[in-house]
Amino acid sequence: MTVLEHLRAAGVEIASDCGGNGTCGTCLVEITDENGKKSLHKACKITYKKGMSIRIVDKRPEMSIVGLTDAGNGPEKGTKNECYPCDKADKYGISIDIGTTTLAGVLTVLDSGCPQKVISSETAVNSQKIYGSDIISRIRAAQEGAAEELTRLLRRDTAGIISRLITDARVDNIAGVSIAGNATIVHSLMGYDISGLGRYPYETVVIDTITTTIGDIFEGLEGLNNILVYIMPGTGAFIGGDIISGLFACGLPVENETDIFIDLGTNGEIAVSDGGVIFTSSTAAGPVFEGGCVKYGVPSTSGAICGVKLNNTFEVTLETINKLPPTGLCGTGVIEMTAELLENELIARDGFMEEDFLVTSDPAKIFFTREDVRQVQLAKAAIRAGIDILLKKTGRYYKDVSKVYLAGGFGCHIDPVKAAVIGMIPAELVTKTVAPGNTSLAGAVRFLEGNLNDNMKEIEKIRNNCRYVDLAAEKGFEERYIKELNF
Repeated sequence: MTVLEHLRAAGVEIASDCGGNGTCGTCLVEITDENGKKSLHKACKITYKKGMSIRIVDKRPEMSIVGLTDAGNGPEKGTKNECYPCDKADKYGISIDIGTTTLAGVLTVLDSGCPQKVISSETAVNSQKIYGSDIISRIRAAQEGAAEELTRLLRRDTAGIISRLITDARVDNIAGVSIAGNATIVHSLMGYDISGLGRYPYETVVIDTITTTIGDIFEGLEGLNNILVYIMPGTGAFIGGDIISGLFACGLPVENETDIFIDLGTNGEIAVSDGGVIFTSSTAAGPVFEGGCVKYGVPSTSGAICGVKLNNTFEVTLETINKLPPTGLCGTGVIEMTAELLENELIARDGFMEEDFLVTSDPAKIFFTREDVRQVQLAKAAIRAGIDILLKKTGRYYKDVSKVYLAGGFGCHIDPVKAAVIGMIPAELVTKTVAPGNTSLAGAVRFLEGNLNDNMKEIEKIRNNCRYVDLAAEKGFEERYIKELNF
């Protein structure tokens, strides 16, 4: 038994972004032997011995060194507007986006009597990260016996969001809960077998809208058991409810328009809507746009660096979520950091950077590394090549595009100009690009508003219009991908 396996068996949530394969180093531990000598090891690569003294060391600054009983990230404290509790509201809805890296939820007013729609919001880190930062690692972990634990962690995180939203706002008249997530996340939440999602032909157990109750999924939410829960549908293993929810939020497709929808999460999903047909695909972008695979990357929670500016002497001005001391770079921070370094010629067009760049040393040193640049190159090239291939499917050109939706739960709206600087979107489309934020969450919110039957019909229409494109099998994709690696 490895130290990583021992810690998991003891219920300790230790990060392991590569899923225990020994490649990432996030499961670092400090071992003290019987002579008091201390040494650092990857927990997945050292054998556990009875009586070992173990301390968890996480390279990310918000974790530092923590005791064995303290391991893991706690949820973010919620934010509330000045209108709560709202005496003018008759009923409320709870909507949650369950991402691979981060969960985000809001409590909203479902009638027109209140001047403010969003009453409170909550975020939390997805605790499944202890089995890997990516979906493939978690599918592998489920196949190796961790399926029930993955479900337990996700249900606990989601129930925590629901509980805090209700408790903070002091309301009890909840009309319903809507949830959006990718296919693997939804399968894990429901306790379905996810093994089929990790191998060809990538089969799902259920991909339609799921209607259930809080009591059927979650524990510890007494008094809420009979409240209905609606889980957004997808089209298959690669285009899940988060993307359908995002298209629904943006009102796509639009007749006689060509629009591009991009969701930058742990996976990069792209949809090109041309009139009634929506060509969709999922790219191997990796988790870089949610702070994953970045040495000092963090989810979009308080303290995450979401804005970066460099002056002509390379002095850095930072913006962080909720204006708290910086803990690391979230998705928008990664994009802005890369763009600023490119514009100041500290990164060459081929991605070469002479040395790691010190972003800040207060309260802890945070660097943007040469390997981080490479991860950005790989991710943005996959997105850009995917855009071009799907647009080609429609027979349209950049000049024909009406609007580009650059979406994602970054914690801060992405700047289209910066996205163009790094080559993720064509410069010709910058003026047509909007950044609507977390459209997966926005779609889940919209679903609870108005007539549910009408909303379900609209979502079914979106699903029926989708056509999935396997980019890897498309002629010209690989050549385009390699070309787009350069900035």
